[in-house]
Amino acid sequence: MKKFYIPRGKKSDKLIFPKSLNLEETINFIIGFVDGDGSLYIDKRKRYNKIYNYPRIEVASQSKEFLEDMIKFLYSIGIKCGKVSKKERCFRFRIYCKNAIIFLNKVGFTHPNKILSFPKPPGVEAAVQLDETPGILPGATAE
Repeated sequence: MKKFYIPRGKKSDKLIFPKSLNLEETINFIIGFVDGDGSLYIDKRKRYNKIYNYPRIEVASQSKEFLEDMIKFLYSIGIKCGKVSKKERCFRFRIYCKNAIIFLNKVGFTHPNKILSFPKPPGVEAAVQLDETPGILPGATAE
């Protein structure tokens, strides 16, 4: 726990994004955090008389600085995120459309409920294996 800078007890306002980890460890840290404090959505939008599915990932924390540091890291590995905003009691940022697909390929999720609730978009490789799961909706688009 010390390696990941996770304090014991109440930690919502004490989180520090780890900067001394290697790439794999940092990605594993983000996977664990997003599995717990992230949400997955499919936004359905009508375009040219067709309904399209657009993936969206939302990450929340009570620490704005923690989220800003996470965004900097994600940007460094090619994932563009929205800005941190305050909603109700916490801060959050979103990852939209093709960047959500890039997130799934480079980072992904391990929480079974999140994996099963998110349709496999075209272009998502083995990092999240939803193609073998029965009952998954058709994939999302990267546009």
